Amino acid sequence: MNVVIEARGAREAALALEALRDGLSGACAAGLTQGVSAMADGARRLCPVDTGDLKDSVCARSEAVAGGAQGEVAAGAAHAVYVELGTSRMAARPFLLPACQAERGALLDAVARAVRGVISG
Repeated sequence: MNVVIEARGAREAALALEALRDGLSGACAAGLTQGVSAMADGARRLCPVDTGDLKDSVCARSEAVAGGAQGEVAAGAAHAVYVELGTSRMAARPFLLPACQAERGALLDAVARAVRGVISG
C-alpha cells in the first residue's frame, strides 16, 4: 500500500503527515470502541446470572492514546474474578475470556475498516 501526499514544501508535508497520524489514532479508537463493545455484549450473554449484579457490572471503554488506541472489557463486581477463574470450592464459569476470544476477529475488522476509511480519504 502506498500513501501519496502532495505538498509544496516540507512544512505542508509535515502538517499533512500530522493530520494523517491524528486521523489514524482516532480511527483506531473508533474501531476499538465498536470491538470492545461487542466483547462486553458477549460477556453479558455468557455471564452466569444469580442476582444480575455481575452481568450489570460488565463494561467496556476505549480511548485514543499517543500512537493508537487502548481499550478494555471488565466486570467490576467483587465476585467477578471468582466466577471467571473459580475457587477451591467452586468450578470456574468463564465469561470474559470466551467473549473476548469470540469477538476478537470482529474487533480487528472494525479497526481495519476505520483505518482504511482514513487512508482512502
